[in-house]
Amino acid sequence: MRVLALVPLLLLTATACTPPDNAVVVKCTSAGLVAANPEQHCAISQAQLKGTSTARFEAKKFRHNAHVVADLKVKQGTVKVTIRGMGTPTEFTITPEAPQRVEVDTRLNRTNRSFTMRFESEAGASGIDGTVNYRAQ
Repeated sequence: MRVLALVPLLLLTATACTPPDNAVVVKCTSAGLVAANPEQHCAISQAQLKGTSTARFEAKKFRHNAHVVADLKVKQGTVKVTIRGMGTPTEFTITPEAPQRVEVDTRLNRTNRSFTMRFESEAGASGIDGTVNYRAQ
């Protein structure tokens, strides 16, 4: 009887680890020690995009700028992407026919040493996938 009582708890725990389809999933690794200001390598994905979603990236070292290289593609629809720090935002559009590789220097937000990427669906987008690599400068 006690084992049966644990089954719903185990199922709830297993499903709690899976993000919803409309969430931006970012998984980052670095190739070095924080003191050495390593480049961050991030895989980014989102199964379904409804409206607008945002991902935040933090620099591990206190610097004023970040050099960002983003390679992004989408399976269906059109997505407007905005990279925003403290300065002028960088905007570009991705479609299945036109994936984008964007290289930009952005000013980091002073309070948390971060920049954001905003994804806005313009035509029923789904299947965002790509990489974002960055280093504080």
